[in-house]
Amino acid sequence: MVVDSVYKIRSLLQKSIPNSEISAVFKQMSIMLDSGVGLLECMQYLKTRNVYLESALKDIVLSLQEGLALHECFLRHSDVFGNLACVLLQLGQTSGNLKLVTHTLAQHFALKAELSSQIKKALVYPIVVLCSMVLAFVAIIYFVLPAFLELFGELGVELPVWTNILLWAHDLFELFGIFWVGVVFGIIVSIRMMYKNLPDFALRLDGIILHMPLIGELTRLRDSYNFCFGLSNMLKGALPLERSLVLAIDSVQNKALRIQYQKLPILLYNAKPLSFALETLGLLDSVNLALVSVGEKSAQLAEMFEIIARNTENLTKEKIDIALRLLEPTLSIAMGSMILLLALGVFVPMWDLSSSALNF
Repeated sequence: MVVDSVYKIRSLLQKSIPNSEISAVFKQMSIMLDSGVGLLECMQYLKTRNVYLESALKDIVLSLQEGLALHECFLRHSDVFGNLACVLLQLGQTSGNLKLVTHTLAQHFALKAELSSQIKKALVYPIVVLCSMVLAFVAIIYFVLPAFLELFGELGVELPVWTNILLWAHDLFELFGIFWVGVVFGIIVSIRMMYKNLPDFALRLDGIILHMPLIGELTRLRDSYNFCFGLSNMLKGALPLERSLVLAIDSVQNKALRIQYQKLPILLYNAKPLSFALETLGLLDSVNLALVSVGEKSAQLAEMFEIIARNTENLTKEKIDIALRLLEPTLSIAMGSMILLLALGVFVPMWDLSSSALNF
């Protein structure tokens, strides 16, 4: 009880729903539906420790009691579950494979939770190191450096370039430190609000993200996985390709990239094969395009897109692992550079002072 209470308080403070909690909800649904529990009863029995998810589930139960379909109830909370989950639930209810769909969604959100957990664990050490570096640097130039500067001034020591750099950093921090913290915070808040409320700004920002090193590549891989995963499951649900494409495109999160995907139905309407359309728009690499082509010829598109989604998932993990492995040596170099600058800024004048004393 104490653990649950602490968790609920924490979830209220962070105002977010972890993918692991959403995965657990769909896992519960899958198990209960497989055991023959009725849909309404199943939804009433669902448990979660996240306050916001619990509120969403209660609203879904009320909506079911009012006669809404399951996917319509979930669509009321698409910001929590995503449009893709709502569409797949509709397919599951229509085809009678709801327990299979909920199991698939449980795995989908479990994968997202695993990737998120992997990144957080790998970033703990670098973030601690980075914060320690910044705090140590600020403490030294703000509290330690002034005493040395006063001493050097009294003794008439000529300050080298390294010490002048530290002096400049000290003056800058003393004059504008709090101001710049406020500016950075204000910029971050403004960007988030503008991204949420201004579609044109969001489109431009997403376009910039796509061209950023590594981040752009990871964004493309994420949305490629979402698209292929959604398309595979919709085709398995016997939905027509054109309709499946439209729904799968909704799962693409980057707005600039979504515009590219939205050109697919137009090319298909002009009697172009899906593999040709994907190649023309540069949305898949040559290996995955070959799989799509094979799927078209063998009428196994759903299976091929499932394989592509799995390949994309593995590639994403590899890219993230490489990026995190490169982060540690980069921070080590930055820390070494900072220590070297501090050492040169403080000790070079002292060495000059010692040399002058010996010569005298």
